[in-house]
Formats: sequence, structure tokens, C-alpha cells
Amino acid sequence: MILIRLRKEQITKIPYPYSNCISKNDINSFFYKFVQENLPRYEYTQQLCLLLVFQKRVSEQCKCYATDVLNIYEGVPPCKKNEDMNCLYEEYYSYLNEDIWEKYSDDCPLGNEL
Repeated sequence: MILIRLRKEQITKIPYPYSNCISKNDINSFFYKFVQENLPRYEYTQQLCLLLVFQKRVSEQCKCYATDVLNIYEGVPPCKKNEDMNCLYEEYYSYLNEDIWEKYSDDCPLGNEL
């Protein structure tokens, strides 16, 4: 005979300043608000936010958007030309070589990952 017992435990974390947790009502991030208001099919996560930050950088530097990342800017064409792709790859490698967690922690606070 096998006996399995489950127990549900709910943890409620107290918000800042008593911890590093931020209440959803206190998140003041363009990307968080953008996801909430414009992407109802998506749940905000820090990882999604960092992808949107990358897309923003590509849009600003290359004047096009990476087709494999969600485009959040209207009127910006996809990166298809050779010079677009070169710019995209330069931004990609530059982005990877930064400490993105530290640099964008204010723009991309943790969501429900914890």
C-alpha cells in the first residue's frame, strides 16, 4: 500500500522596506506597465522584461526590430537587410557582455518568479 499526503503551503512576502519584495501596486516600470496594459496574453516576468529591453535597444540603435523577439514599437520595420542584421548582432553581443541583471534591475523588477 502506498500512502501519499500533500500539503499546500502559501507564503506571503511582506513588501519593501521590510524585504526586497515590491508590491505590484508599487512597480514603476515602463515595461511592467506595458505588459499589463498591452499584452494580456502574457504574464510579466523579469525575463520577458529583459527581452523587451533588448528590443528597445535594437529599435533605437538599428532602427529595426529583432523578428524573434516581441515587437513593441509600431512603425519600426523588421531587421532584414544586411546592415540591419550586422547592427542587430552587435547589439546582441553588447547586451550579453553587460551585467544586464544589475543594469536593468530597476526597469525589470522580479515578477512572480519567486
